[in-house]
Amino acid sequence: MTNLYDFDKTIYKKDCSIKLYFYCLNKKPYLFFHLFYIAILTFLYWIGLIKCEKLKEKMFSILNFFEDKKLVIENFWDKEIKNINSWYLSKKKENDIICTASPEFLVKSAIERINPNAVVIGTKITFENKKVICEKNCKGEEKVNRIKQYFKGEYKNLKFYSAYTDSISDMPILDLAENKYIVCGHKEKDIYKFSNQKPKLSTKLKYLIKLMRIKHWVKNGLIFLPLIFSKQLFSHTFIDVIIATISFCLITSFVYILNDLIDVKKDRLHTTKRKRPIASFMIKPYEAILLAFICLLGGLAINVLYFNFDILILAILLIYCIVNLLYSSLLKKIPIIDVFVLAFCYIIRLFYGGVIINVDISIWLYLTTLGASLFMGINKRRNELLQEGRKTRAVNKYYNASFLNKQSTVFQTLTLAFYSLWVAELIPVSNYEITNIIFLITIPLVYFILMRYSYQIEKKSNSGNPIEVLFKDIWLVLSVILFIAIILVVLYFPIQLNLR
Repeated sequence: MTNLYDFDKTIYKKDCSIKLYFYCLNKKPYLFFHLFYIAILTFLYWIGLIKCEKLKEKMFSILNFFEDKKLVIENFWDKEIKNINSWYLSKKKENDIICTASPEFLVKSAIERINPNAVVIGTKITFENKKVICEKNCKGEEKVNRIKQYFKGEYKNLKFYSAYTDSISDMPILDLAENKYIVCGHKEKDIYKFSNQKPKLSTKLKYLIKLMRIKHWVKNGLIFLPLIFSKQLFSHTFIDVIIATISFCLITSFVYILNDLIDVKKDRLHTTKRKRPIASFMIKPYEAILLAFICLLGGLAINVLYFNFDILILAILLIYCIVNLLYSSLLKKIPIIDVFVLAFCYIIRLFYGGVIINVDISIWLYLTTLGASLFMGINKRRNELLQEGRKTRAVNKYYNASFLNKQSTVFQTLTLAFYSLWVAELIPVSNYEITNIIFLITIPLVYFILMRYSYQIEKKSNSGNPIEVLFKDIWLVLSVILFIAIILVVLYFPIQLNLR
């Protein structure tokens, strides 16, 4: 029987890539400028504008400042080998497989000292003269692929008894083994069976924040549209909208948490949703319920205290909660209706923003939002069906890819048409003022955004989640920023110059 291990924070107490990097800086302090460069790239990677492979190439380029790279690695492990966990030394076997996202050359140098017959599979990084080349990052599902490639025909005969890792992102290799273990510390008592984890307080807090899905608060930006298009962005009502948005964000987190509680069994069958805090056992159900009600009470309290118990505002929040609870328990199982409910939640955000500042919503803004919401919802279902089949979402048994592709085309076309008609109504083409021409430029820009979005969701690795699609593509991010900038210029800084 073979055992599987991650390396960083599992066999080795720390992150060997980071430790090596600072070891190099310590040897040659004048390379401090390289640290600032890597800090910027790390931020760009964190917000999804560059790939992990590019970051690793630039990070390990620091080794090019040393004449003998191999000697640097050997000296590094002379110092760091003491940080190998003692529990591994007592458990190790000659047929161990160490699969890691860290560079293969770096981890091999350590394993050769403590278990020379073990197999090391990691991210392949090579040095060609002064150029650093990093192949696909060996993380998540890629670890399974790399193990299969390494053993080829022998893979079917391998039997994995136990798998050890510090991270739920390694669920794919945990699933290969009969026994799954999470390493939460440096001692054997800190190793827990996957179904009985006891994460540290810092880890617990991280997963509680993740449970709130703060990244998805971006969707609540729709609340600002009535404020922006009514030209009140720089008025006193801006504060009202900020407060109202914070309240709505807490309410949406309440809904997300309850949804995760209801869907936990299905999520554990899903290749990406299994990493969610409750599905991965990192957060217990009672902890999730407590956080959910804190979010709910916080969201309602803000409205009651700041808006003096405004009945209409509270009614919208309660409608949002009720609709989502109905969706989680029943409506998401009904084809077509499930997608319309998702779209309705976007529309609620739009009208909520209008109620806060007491302005009417343009019919064209409403129709454009509705079309875009249905377009995104349909594509989310399409990618779930193609990637996960029908086992993780009951409604998918009623759908097929052909139907969803047709509907995607319909709603993309409607969104383009509605937005174009909206702009055409506001700005006659015969008006040649610079501001108006700039506004007209947003039409092809919206076309580009939707086409780029469609291009991204066609990729097999894409889940179809709107937030993930947006932040994983730099062209989409830049296009949306440009679109917002143009709208702000047109509405608030018009250029009064006629070109005729």
